Amino acid sequence: MGSTSPVSVVMVAWMLKDAEPLPLKPGQRPLRTGLIAQELGRRGHRVLWWSSTFSHHHKKFIFERDTRLELMPNVTLLALNVGRYSRNVSFARIIHHRKLGRRFRERAPKEAPPDIIVSALPIIDFPFQAARFASSRGIPLVVDVRDPWPDVFADKSPGPLRPLVRLLTMTERRRSSVSLRSAVGLTAVSKGFLRWALALASRAEGPHDRVYYLGHSGFDATGSPCSLPQNLTARLKGKLVFSFVGSFAHSYEVELVARAARHFNAHHPEIAFVLVGEGHQKELIAREYAGLPNLILTGWLDTPEVAGVLSLSHVGLVPCRSLPNTVPNKPFEYLAAGLPLLSSLQGEMEELIQTYDLGLSYRAGDLVGFIQAANRIASNRDALAAWSA
Repeated sequence: MGSTSPVSVVMVAWMLKDAEPLPLKPGQRPLRTGLIAQELGRRGHRVLWWSSTFSHHHKKFIFERDTRLELMPNVTLLALNVGRYSRNVSFARIIHHRKLGRRFRERAPKEAPPDIIVSALPIIDFPFQAARFASSRGIPLVVDVRDPWPDVFADKSPGPLRPLVRLLTMTERRRSSVSLRSAVGLTAVSKGFLRWALALASRAEGPHDRVYYLGHSGFDATGSPCSLPQNLTARLKGKLVFSFVGSFAHSYEVELVARAARHFNAHHPEIAFVLVGEGHQKELIAREYAGLPNLILTGWLDTPEVAGVLSLSHVGLVPCRSLPNTVPNKPFEYLAAGLPLLSSLQGEMEELIQTYDLGLSYRAGDLVGFIQAANRIASNRDALAAWSA
């Protein structure tokens, strides 16, 4: 990723991103913000990463108070304590975002000013407050669009409720618009999301607007050997393994995978499913599908253990209930492990899968389509080998 020689001019960059897992332990893999921060630091620039002290994924505090620490070489983390929330869709989470934006607004003038600010959207409060701070000081702002907030909430609502949801989120939409219009450059995880951002910014695409797919550093880059949960190797020996790694949240149809496991246990018990992660669906799945020998729930695993699970897997599952043109982390994680995809993503990711022969697609919610695609993979090992090459 470029020359490793020190830069002649050192840039100070602020990166604003909450709810991204922080690479705090040895072997933990950095994600999008972490990868950018890591690369800037490697090139000799200095990065200040603004976040909160609360883990969105685990719903618990990472730190009990405001914390500043060296996260990587030349990368400092500044985590601000603004409380907690227990549910992703809740007023408590909205309040959390508001408080984080206000804490940034209060703290930012006390820090040495940066040469550039890169703020992720969502959350809305970070780029909104960053736009005010940056414009008053002549600092360039780049907004990195991960999800089209708040329009995503109306788009995911039942048709009759969408006008009401749009009305309720009108203020947030104006705040997103202000943030996007204030940016000198817009980046996004997909072409569709960049088009959305440009439309809300009321301008055409410019030279500083780009799509950067999420990418992956590779599991070898963690520097830690793969490890496996106890007895998993023995349980998966001789099986064709389909694995899901992620959150058991509303966005993922994890129960559909469990229903498919029940089908295959009756018809093709040599096909196994491994579900890695935590979330509200886990309790239901553990209760309703506990007797299936071909369905394994591991709970939350760290990066070396995830690498171990994927090393035993043959297919990566993306059972995602999302908007068209969503391009999440998940496909790139599987591809980095050399796995083909079985995905319900529509639009841009589906086109990438077809264009580059990365696996198979089915429609979200379609159990029959999922089973047919899995059967196609199981019955054509030559194609599976080609997809995995």
